[in-house]
Amino acid sequence: MIKQELSLAVAKVLIAAAWVDGIVQEEEERFLRDFIIRMPGIDESTWEELAPMLERPIYEAERIRMLRDMRLLIADQKDRRFAIQAINQLFISDGEIAPEEEEAVRQMVSIINGDESAVYQEMLKMIQRLAS
Repeated sequence: MIKQELSLAVAKVLIAAAWVDGIVQEEEERFLRDFIIRMPGIDESTWEELAPMLERPIYEAERIRMLRDMRLLIADQKDRRFAIQAINQLFISDGEIAPEEEEAVRQMVSIINGDESAVYQEMLKMIQRLAS
């Protein structure tokens, strides 16, 4: 069974992921609420605590930190599958996948699967963008 702590971490990652294209679409927000409150150990009051994360953009560095924290909670293949399926469902919830969303899915799955080089590559890309 998926633990509440992992559900909460996945919920935070999903909200952060919704900001990848710079805006949370109405369909994404609806999906997030409906999906997250059905996750193990999550209820309406937990959603109310998470909802403010939809009010301000969550940037890449924070999303990567959340992913790394979440990955530490993944105990087995079932947990990993749960996290990856949740991310995939988010990105198809608005009916279209933008190029930056495709890149984010690839990045997030790599990090969930424990590919530390993906983390360092993404951090390097961020530093290069900031430097230019």
